[in-house]
Amino acid sequence: MRFISPIFIILLLFVIKPVFSQNPYLARLSISGIIGELGVSPKGDIWVATASGQVYYRSQADQLWRENSISANDNHSSNHFERINFFSDSTVVLSGFLQENRKEDFIFRSEDGGKSWAKVQFGESSWLNGAYFSKDGKAWMTGNSQYIYYTKDSGKTWQTFDKIEKTGNLRLISAHFKKDGKTGLFGSTWNALYLTLDNCKSWIKIPTPLDQKKYVRISKTSHPEIKKIRLLDNHYIIKQEGRTFISKTDQIEWRYLPEIVDFEVTDSGKLYAIQKDRNVQLYSSDFSALWTSNQKLQLPVAAIAVHGEKLTALTHEQLYTIGPSIFESTELLRSNSSISKPELQLQIEGENYGFVGKDILKYDIVRNQWFRYMRLDFHITNANTINGKLLISNRSYNKFYELNLPKKMLLPVQVPSIVIDLKANPVEEFHLEHGSQGCFHHSNSIQSFVRHGKRFMLDKKVSRGSFLANAIETIDANTINTLAGMIAGFKTDKLSIEDLDINKHDIERFKKYIDQQAAQIKIKGLDEHRFDETVYTFPGENTDFNYYKQVADSLYTLSPELLNAVFSQADSYWSTTIDTRRIILVFKDGKRLIVENSYNRPNYLFMPWNIEYGALKLKSNSIQFGKAIDHLTKGSFFVQHVRDKNYAIFRIADYIYRQKISQ
Repeated sequence: MRFISPIFIILLLFVIKPVFSQNPYLARLSISGIIGELGVSPKGDIWVATASGQVYYRSQADQLWRENSISANDNHSSNHFERINFFSDSTVVLSGFLQENRKEDFIFRSEDGGKSWAKVQFGESSWLNGAYFSKDGKAWMTGNSQYIYYTKDSGKTWQTFDKIEKTGNLRLISAHFKKDGKTGLFGSTWNALYLTLDNCKSWIKIPTPLDQKKYVRISKTSHPEIKKIRLLDNHYIIKQEGRTFISKTDQIEWRYLPEIVDFEVTDSGKLYAIQKDRNVQLYSSDFSALWTSNQKLQLPVAAIAVHGEKLTALTHEQLYTIGPSIFESTELLRSNSSISKPELQLQIEGENYGFVGKDILKYDIVRNQWFRYMRLDFHITNANTINGKLLISNRSYNKFYELNLPKKMLLPVQVPSIVIDLKANPVEEFHLEHGSQGCFHHSNSIQSFVRHGKRFMLDKKVSRGSFLANAIETIDANTINTLAGMIAGFKTDKLSIEDLDINKHDIERFKKYIDQQAAQIKIKGLDEHRFDETVYTFPGENTDFNYYKQVADSLYTLSPELLNAVFSQADSYWSTTIDTRRIILVFKDGKRLIVENSYNRPNYLFMPWNIEYGALKLKSNSIQFGKAIDHLTKGSFFVQHVRDKNYAIFRIADYIYRQKISQ
């Protein structure tokens, strides 16, 4: 018996340009920690401070990145940087959550452009969540102390302004001032906006988008925080719970701007806006559109800033300079830092190649160094020589390419074949593994079966755990061969609604289940519900449960592309517990065919499956394979919820609903 999934070549060539715009021998910058705000000096140097206490900067002169000495943490303090700001090329301030001796009452300040740093106390201990620095030496900082700290001498000394609300716990996290230094707007973690017209002496509370019911807060656990604020001539533009809104200043009536994901104001008061479609738009100070870029940004953007009338945007791979007459990007390369030895290497025709991220590296035996030979537009997760061809695959293992290194060309091919000749190389062992790992537990069970003629018998000496207790002790060899054939026949992106075998009764049962959960959540709340039953998780108490039922009624109108997206995705639900399911077939020649998956919260029937056979790595969302394993193990391999068609419908409806509310 022989199973072959043939390779079909698509007659389309991609030419990948080599990277020679910058030194190909220099290592890429890997930024450690979450990036807060981007700092730009007057002369154009770019600085980045991160939540892990690292500080990086790029010199405008050579456009290479270096790490600042303060990253070494010689000051024996706990540094969680939120931002770095410039009053001048020489005067710089680092702020965020800086702690020493259990106090958080200082910032770092430099008068020599970051070569040396001194601590400057600003007032009562506070995590400085929000700040605004102007170029005339003034700055305002605020945070969990609820006080506002103000300087007018470029951060040498600070004075404390009183709390806006004398009682309560108003934590301010965003601020912006006009050039007059008197008109400012502050936003909080819990849905409050305060305007001052006299530099924090008096306050006017103005309604927020949530106050005006411009959006629905899905969950009570989400913070209705106002993370960013900018003031135009006659408009306020803010970001609340990740949504961008704008209002005229003379009459507060917030308008949702769903296409804008981030924004920044230039020195002249114009507004740059990053769009969802990755274009950049420029607006006048009265919010009239002036310009839209023809080129697109690479997303996600980690931080943005302005330098004069140009926008600077940082991703984890590129730094962009953008304006009506410019749209340039440079790679993030470290000064005087060579490329490290790659983990994934191949020797091809006597040459050593490496694969890291989107880079294909080559080893220079003369210089004894690695250099970037090619740059692709996707992350390489596997590279191997298969059937005499060098094949590489993307992150999801659903796209494969034949790589012609001398010509620097990629030829797309279909998923390569798994060839299993069961007559010449039969399966000798069959293993089912079940694992779970968390903060306070670790368990791994295995049931092993060994061939005895035409049957596989349970090896009780090797097997451990009870997850298949009394389920099966013998398996017919033809059943194992059928499973092997299913794996060989795995194809990506071939799922259809018929594979789920969902009927009207299943749909009605699901709708009844949704009604029950809606009533339960209304009484108990979402948190208790999620703790009790983590496999079914809803976005929040204000979830539109009827929408889930509407999706169920329209299942047979959904496209195969959508279904494949649902059952091919890794779950975003976070948990300290990871469950694993693994199936291993061991052949006579010793090669192992491994099918496995591990997730915090599994998808239906533990899809998608990761497949490994020798050098070949694939991914599949085969429902038939999951059903066959479920049938073989009499329902003992998967937990009840994961194997229930009710959960399959839920995964579809939940995916579509979350896509809808994220728009």
